[in-house]
Amino acid sequence: MAGDVWTRRHLAYGGAAMCKSLLHNIFLLYHVEVFLQVWRIDGPSFWLCEAMFLVYNCLNDFVAGALSDSAQLEGIAASIPTSTHTDQRVSFQTIQKRLRAVSHGGPLFCGAFLLFWFPWTEHVALQFAVALIAYDGLLSYMDVNHSALLVDLAPTEAERARYVQANAIFSAIGSASVFVSFVLWDPEAIGQFQLMCVVMAALCAVGFVLCGRELREQCMHIKKMDAGEDVNERPSKAMSPLRMVRIWGIFLGQMLANRNFMLFSGLHLVQVFHCHFNSNFFPLMLSRLLGGHISRSLQGTCKLLGLVISDLVDEDYILRRRAHPLSALIFGAAALFAKPGQTIAPLLGTTALDRIGAAGIQQGVFYLLVLVPLCCGAVQLLCWAAFSLRGDALHAVQHKVLSRSRPKSMDM
Repeated sequence: MAGDVWTRRHLAYGGAAMCKSLLHNIFLLYHVEVFLQVWRIDGPSFWLCEAMFLVYNCLNDFVAGALSDSAQLEGIAASIPTSTHTDQRVSFQTIQKRLRAVSHGGPLFCGAFLLFWFPWTEHVALQFAVALIAYDGLLSYMDVNHSALLVDLAPTEAERARYVQANAIFSAIGSASVFVSFVLWDPEAIGQFQLMCVVMAALCAVGFVLCGRELREQCMHIKKMDAGEDVNERPSKAMSPLRMVRIWGIFLGQMLANRNFMLFSGLHLVQVFHCHFNSNFFPLMLSRLLGGHISRSLQGTCKLLGLVISDLVDEDYILRRRAHPLSALIFGAAALFAKPGQTIAPLLGTTALDRIGAAGIQQGVFYLLVLVPLCCGAVQLLCWAAFSLRGDALHAVQHKVLSRSRPKSMDM
């Protein structure tokens, strides 16, 4: 592969990201608003569901990553250094498992997305809890595996940058659903909004299937290489739940000892909090502060830090001398520490607005709009200043990764 040319593989990878973005941006903006303003969930039930979701939301990404990287779990428990000539590639079976999460899990994720927008039980709190669990569980299953493919398919920084570029551009295109939703959203009559959600979910379900199929066809050369060579990945064995939890604990202990990973986790946590705080409350606060003088379409978009996490995968691969990079596990572990921000944001926002009260709403909202970005930005700058996996240190890690890998070309 030469230059910055995108292949069909990049387009398929970005296309899956676009399908996720089309739906997830709608979820971020409206799932709280629809249950508070349309389905009229009561305050205690809302808090209870969000508290339960906080625990579930933190764990499911890590569990999804552990299941995806199950073939490497025994290596974590053994803690045996590998040969310096170990192939960095994971097997086609592992990549195929990740691709199934996109092509099969994606349509299920689209179905779970619809659970928020139609009343299917008289118990609103039950609907809120089930919808949150189903949606976020399938999102994690699909998204962790999709993110792990960034490391599996792109061994070099330049190649990863092309995947990240495709992912970012297609995700930005997917955010167009936000502008359509602004036109159709009306809490007093949500019929048109519901129709939009059904159409988008159907289109995205087809998109996930097509993108997963295309990625699998583009990765068949890895299967041919596996047939001719020993990829040095042992098949996963069934293990007891107790042993599995022990292995997860060993891995998390290794991550906690990684200074760069913990600094990034702090930065990522603040980013997720700020992203969801803006998504849930920024339009509402602007309408309270400025009335009809500003359009809700000024809402910003939140960026993911997949390229930095892929660098952390490389660093862990070198420092721990893994047989293979644990891409899904580390993406899941990063979400484990960052996801609390997704639940803390609506809880903190609703608490702050309740305490402000109607009398001082304009002044209170102004302080929130100013202080929250300032505090989040200051914490992120401090974390990034202490983060050392960049510059020469990053180049050294990448050189070691390439020296441990066999000179296989991923070009199509």
